[in-house]
Amino acid sequence: MTPEPDRAKPPDETDDISQETARLRLEDELATLQSNGVAQQASNPAASQMKIKSRLVPGPPKGVDITAHFTAACSALETGQLIKDEFFTLFESVGALEIMDPKMDSGFLAPGETLEEDYDVQKDLLPEEVLGIMDQLFCYEMAWHKGYPLSQTLFISVHIDRMLYPEPRELNDTFFSRRDRRTGRLLNPDPFPPGKPRMHYVLWAYILGLIKYCDNVVQRVTSRDYYEEEDFSTHTYGRQLLTRFSEREIDQVLDQVIQSLQSDWRKDDDLTASEEIINTLVSRLELRRALLQVTSPDIPLDQTQDGWNDVAKYLDKVEETHALGRPVKEAFSTKIQRRLASTVPPRPVVELNFALSCRVMNELCQDNLEVVRGTKLQKLGPQEILSFVWAFNSRKPQPLAYSRACLANLVFGNADEFYEELIRRDLADLTLCHSPILDPVNWTIEPSPNPRVPSDNRAVLAEIINTFTARAVQAFLDFWTSLCQNRCRTRRLLCHNLIAFHNLQLDTEVLDQRLHAISPGCLQFPLASWAFHQKLRIMEWVVQLGFEQEIYLPDEYAGMYFWLSTISSTRANLLERILASIQEQHAAVLKPTTTTTNSNDDDDDSASPAPPAALMSTITAIESALHTSRATAALAEALSDIYQLLLYLRAVPLPTRPFGAAALRYELRMKPFLGIDTPRLPPHDEFEAEIMPFGPWDWWANGDEKTTDTPERNDDSNDIHHDGDSSSDGGASLLARPLTDVVGLLTRDVAVLLRDAKAHLAGAKRLGAAAARADSAALCWEREQAATLLACVRTGLLGVQLGRLAERDETELVRCVRQRGVRVILDGDGDDGGGEKGGKEKEKEKEKKKDKTDAQGQSQSQGMGSAWCRVPTVEISDVEATAAQQKT
Repeated sequence: MTPEPDRAKPPDETDDISQETARLRLEDELATLQSNGVAQQASNPAASQMKIKSRLVPGPPKGVDITAHFTAACSALETGQLIKDEFFTLFESVGALEIMDPKMDSGFLAPGETLEEDYDVQKDLLPEEVLGIMDQLFCYEMAWHKGYPLSQTLFISVHIDRMLYPEPRELNDTFFSRRDRRTGRLLNPDPFPPGKPRMHYVLWAYILGLIKYCDNVVQRVTSRDYYEEEDFSTHTYGRQLLTRFSEREIDQVLDQVIQSLQSDWRKDDDLTASEEIINTLVSRLELRRALLQVTSPDIPLDQTQDGWNDVAKYLDKVEETHALGRPVKEAFSTKIQRRLASTVPPRPVVELNFALSCRVMNELCQDNLEVVRGTKLQKLGPQEILSFVWAFNSRKPQPLAYSRACLANLVFGNADEFYEELIRRDLADLTLCHSPILDPVNWTIEPSPNPRVPSDNRAVLAEIINTFTARAVQAFLDFWTSLCQNRCRTRRLLCHNLIAFHNLQLDTEVLDQRLHAISPGCLQFPLASWAFHQKLRIMEWVVQLGFEQEIYLPDEYAGMYFWLSTISSTRANLLERILASIQEQHAAVLKPTTTTTNSNDDDDDSASPAPPAALMSTITAIESALHTSRATAALAEALSDIYQLLLYLRAVPLPTRPFGAAALRYELRMKPFLGIDTPRLPPHDEFEAEIMPFGPWDWWANGDEKTTDTPERNDDSNDIHHDGDSSSDGGASLLARPLTDVVGLLTRDVAVLLRDAKAHLAGAKRLGAAAARADSAALCWEREQAATLLACVRTGLLGVQLGRLAERDETELVRCVRQRGVRVILDGDGDDGGGEKGGKEKEKEKEKKKDKTDAQGQSQSQGMGSAWCRVPTVEISDVEATAAQQKT
């Protein structure tokens, strides 16, 4: 078919018509302006050109102060009224604020300041100066590992800036002085001329290894879930971290420089460097090469143990020879931040001292060696892996982002089928131990293709379990993802995992009914019980992490410990139900032993075989978890009673909240548990009734406050419970019992609870870490048990100390409370009850404690037992001495 000819007008004809139309429109607009007297000069092109020309006005510009006029104009506006030009947008307003502000304007120059840095990278360097630059780069590298961006750390180095910009295409293009920044001219075609070697060669090789190592770290961290600028900063500001070059190329450069230092350069008489300096340079290059090799993505994690040991060995040599270096401050400049592709204003440089940087690197080595140890645990059960991951997450100081990324690669480097198998193994370890429901034979039987023909029950069981694992695998993966984050993010994500497992528990009840119809001998609701147990454990961790991260205020401790005790008691009841079912199954296995006939008195081989080892292992594991839950519940309830008593004794400060409602604060605090119906979160009224069993805590606020400043013994000589006048008893009549009875009842309750907690801790310790499925973190488990036992002892001593107050006269005790004779010091950080120590002193003590922790130089795994048990220190002053002092 022949196409029709194009009937459109030619392009030249269309253009002529458009131009003529535009000319006529302009003439009409010009005529309109001229008629209004606006554009008289526009008809004269020469005059228009004369108007365009301008010249600079000599002298400083004249300014007019408009503050008074502006203030007077603003006074005419009403409250809430705003005047805004429609063309003046938010972007323009922010830009106007940034101009000429040195904190916001990256192009602002102080008088006499130049735009470019003045350091000459071609300047000859002494060996000591090269050592100083290397050590300073090492400090910035560790600051980057701590989470600070490259723009505040490594990218302020002039040598790194010359190496990465413009982007090098070949390895020789990475030398510092290859091109002039202004002209782009090649300055040194041969950066390594024959003859005397230069110290630039050593520094160039070191920085090559450093940048490539940073590229490996960024690749590892970004391969898993992380939070930018919260965990780690991967932003490179438009610079490529030598991604086009392989580790082998850079490793060859490092090896060549090391060999040159060890052989050729030692024989060079013109090189003014001692033997000690040469060895120091070699140790730093060896450290850089070891870090480059051990972080290579091509090396599996289970083969990096020797590499991290080498890093620790070279780090010791580097730390010993730090004093030989000479700092070169001019080799680092914040002006480089102006050339980076960033949307934020310049930020101050982050400085870490060399000793702290070495400790950070040592922690990195120890954490990664722990990850390497974890590669050997993948064949163990899911509870063993969980114990290891939780112990790693609990390490103090907290593992760095790179180490947690390596752990995440270890945990998540498998397909979904692997995690479905983990769920089935976890079911076998808890609710379906030695059950035909999880018999591997079930998955070898095909279901009936004909819907009219019923399938084999074993195929139906396999289908039910597959349906459950398919639903649970995402929540299971999210749960493990939460454990590989930083400590604060872990708690936040666990709150989301809690809702996921709660929904899983509700969804699996139908599947449990189908299971029970096919296999009536199994535990009732086995799948929902597994999800319920996971949910309760997450709830415990959320509350315990709140204490560890100091989320709760001291006056909230009593309520949160009560809620933790409720959760742990619920979990213990669930474990008791599971244990009873498994013990019945165990008894059924042993039943033939008691009914066998003794046909031959001398023959002992007629007894039935021993029960399966998995059954016995599950029983001991559940017993260990039961002991731990009971101990946690008892200790948490004892701590709740202690803080209730301290609140009644006015030892814990009650902050004034005039603009807040207690019910709303309670709802906000318990927000992660509002959607959970089992265990049910009590309403606010019931919750207050539980933690205030004898009346309001602030009973003393209704009394006569004059006696606080000048106590008069004659006013308190009568029995304070004879009448209801709060002015004579300091408000004690608001209590349901006398104050001495309150002290006695609560302290006796604490003693009973602690006795129960110690007994359960002894039972768990007797079973050992193997029964708790914590062999992979045995040291952490033992420390947790010891820390929890120590918390029980400290709580018991505090209960005895407070119990002596019950021996006092009621009037004397009331006077003691009104005069704040009982004061509490939480964790020894300072006096939270109005003591002498101020906020600055408490901050100094916290910094000293933090430095002491960092000075240990090695990460240690610490269990939750030492974190959530906030046992206070109480000081009871002499009321008579305090009154005499106040009078004087």
